[in-house]
Amino acid sequence: MKSRVPVALVSAALLTLVAAAGVSAQSPSAEPAMSAMPAASCPPAMSSMAPVPLMSEAPGSSMAPASLAPASMAPATSMAPAPSGATASLDPCAGTQVSGSVTEMSITLDATTVPAGEVTFNVTNVGTVEHEFVIVATDLAQDQLPVEDGEVDEDEVDVVSEIEGLQPGKDGHLSVDLPAGHYVIFCNLPGHYLAGMHTEVTVQ
Repeated sequence: MKSRVPVALVSAALLTLVAAAGVSAQSPSAEPAMSAMPAASCPPAMSSMAPVPLMSEAPGSSMAPASLAPASMAPATSMAPAPSGATASLDPCAGTQVSGSVTEMSITLDATTVPAGEVTFNVTNVGTVEHEFVIVATDLAQDQLPVEDGEVDEDEVDVVSEIEGLQPGKDGHLSVDLPAGHYVIFCNLPGHYLAGMHTEVTVQ
């Protein structure tokens, strides 16, 4: 005699299988696909955020106005004022240009009247011995300077500036700021002034 399984037990077994199948369809194996989707609640990236008004930034924050100033707004080094110690005498091309020559025993200039201000003397020794180019401010005539032991006494005159030791065939450059007045230029090596090595310049 064959045993029979009650219909109720078969139905219960089928329901159990269906329920188990439903659970497996929602098992954790489906979670990775869900987690790969972008979350709608993520905040926008900082680069896409609207700029925050500078006035709302707290002092000292990383977005303070000083940190946002473009680098091009910083003063260029080349625009900075010149050092207080810089002088026009370092520039051989400053102001009025006067060319001249020295030789035994004379001084020749291409201009003896110049405007007041920066004057640059460009001098060539066309002689055969060393010479000097001394500028003094004086009311005396060029041949009336005080002399001692064959040289002009430079302690008794107002020496403006000078080129010393100008060798034969060499050039010298001297830039000076000359107010209006009378100036005498001479070579003060022994005997040279007395031999007539002098000239004068009027600055107006």
